[in-house]
Amino acid sequence: MLDFIKKNSVVIIVCLVFLISGGIAISNYIKGNKLTSDSYTKINYNECLKEYEKDYCNSISNTFIRPKRDTMSTLNYIISVYFNALQFGVVLLIMIASSNIFNKYFRSGYLKNSISRIGYEASIKKIYLKTLKCACILPIFMIIMFISSYIISGNFDYKIGLYTYGFVGFSVEAAKNWPIFMIIYILNFGLNSIFWINISIWNLRHNKSTLVSIIVSFIEFFLLELILEITGTTFFKTTRYLNYFNLLNIWDFSNLPWIGAVLESLLFIVITLFMVYKAYHNKEKVMEEL
Repeated sequence: MLDFIKKNSVVIIVCLVFLISGGIAISNYIKGNKLTSDSYTKINYNECLKEYEKDYCNSISNTFIRPKRDTMSTLNYIISVYFNALQFGVVLLIMIASSNIFNKYFRSGYLKNSISRIGYEASIKKIYLKTLKCACILPIFMIIMFISSYIISGNFDYKIGLYTYGFVGFSVEAAKNWPIFMIIYILNFGLNSIFWINISIWNLRHNKSTLVSIIVSFIEFFLLELILEITGTTFFKTTRYLNYFNLLNIWDFSNLPWIGAVLESLLFIVITLFMVYKAYHNKEKVMEEL
């Protein structure tokens, strides 16, 4: 057990950061929601006292309590308000976890021993697939956040969010078809994680230092986001296509056709996977520079 923890310490720490951050976000939401709900109840009670006797107002006090947001609105609110500061940091966390795993196998005796048994191409594929396990971290985290949101809310009645709070999480369409939406939403986090992992693996080929590679990978992602944002606002300013140029739109997901967002993620995967292939396909060159 201790050996497993030691070998996977970086990944475990990343997972703990996710869980702690999510726990803090949920805790802050519960505290903030209680304050606003108590205020809402007090205002309605005081309004009742202006027109009716105290005993009557006490007898109908339950009607002054504001209904809880629906699950989808709760999840969206937690993510957009209390988890907003970490949305960009999530990319870095996945890059840290995946870079650590890949380099642990790639720049150690594991690769050479594996080549002698199953060959170079199969060995690289095996290491790549081991690294891709990190793509499960974010989807699992989002499943936990969704379940937590349901425990807090206890309902999927989007009309509560629409008429009581003035907004519906993600969109009315998403709230009406939440099972399909959540499957696509969580799947898209996995696809984007693969995209981020591919960037990291590509950079690890050119940087022996894991730390340097992580920093370079994150900077490249940031620059890509910046370039796409500038391109989008320049040429697609007044159209819905602008949202395709925001790499962090995966958190909101309400301004894009669901399938369109998934296809965009797949496009980035194909491009970066080709980059990874080109970087590692030449055995002699890779082994020489290892």
